[in-house]
Amino acid sequence: MGQLHGKATFANAALPFVNISEKDVNKCWESFNDVAEGFGINRVEMIDICSPLQDTFEIKAKAEMERITGLLFDAMDTDENGLVDALEFLGALALLSAMTIPQKITFVYNCYDFNESGEITIDELTLAMKSTLTGLCKLSIGRSCPTELVLEEIALFAFRKAGKHPDKCITLPEYIKYCETTPEVNTWVYFFDAPQDLSDEYDLADSDLDVEAHAPIYSRAQSANMDADIPNPLVHEYAATDEPALTQPWQNTVRSLNVVV
Repeated sequence: MGQLHGKATFANAALPFVNISEKDVNKCWESFNDVAEGFGINRVEMIDICSPLQDTFEIKAKAEMERITGLLFDAMDTDENGLVDALEFLGALALLSAMTIPQKITFVYNCYDFNESGEITIDELTLAMKSTLTGLCKLSIGRSCPTELVLEEIALFAFRKAGKHPDKCITLPEYIKYCETTPEVNTWVYFFDAPQDLSDEYDLADSDLDVEAHAPIYSRAQSANMDADIPNPLVHEYAATDEPALTQPWQNTVRSLNVVV
């Protein structure tokens, strides 16, 4: 998916939620588990999930906290169906937080360790990357999400570097090592880490998103041409006929979880 340089610039709606603490991220995770009935959350549920942050933001009026969270919801509900993918939201929140890089990777990894086994499948890894990056790109200005084809290959490459067959699982230490030693991955993590150009005062009066990143849909042939440096040359062979690259079992995971992407 190529390397990134510099730092992300974020839409106004995201700014209050940037650089929150690990404690606050975990509060939102706990609130999500208490509040949500599924992975697709509505505006009211997101407001409830973010309500523990009111003290952190030093906001006295509940209505103001609801307004700020509502703006974030609108920024992430790009298809305007009244639902946001909760794990997309929480993963993005973690990557934007003040946690260390290993802590961020660990949080996202644990979100997708659905059976709490301490290992995740290639399905879960692909979904973790896709959802988290989708959320981050929705909240950033002028940054499109990597294509589906590339994310599939990046997940496969993670298993290869760990010496694992795609039918097996990858552990957290293996995934952290992969992220820290693979430029195509760690530059994306650092791109969204400790964002620049933030102030202590947030003017959200007009923040129904001044600019919103748009993630266009590409064919597999277009994807391959755009990302010629992806790690598996087999992808070009499949792209030539626009057939699925290898298999895409993670898509069944998405459907079974009823995740809103």
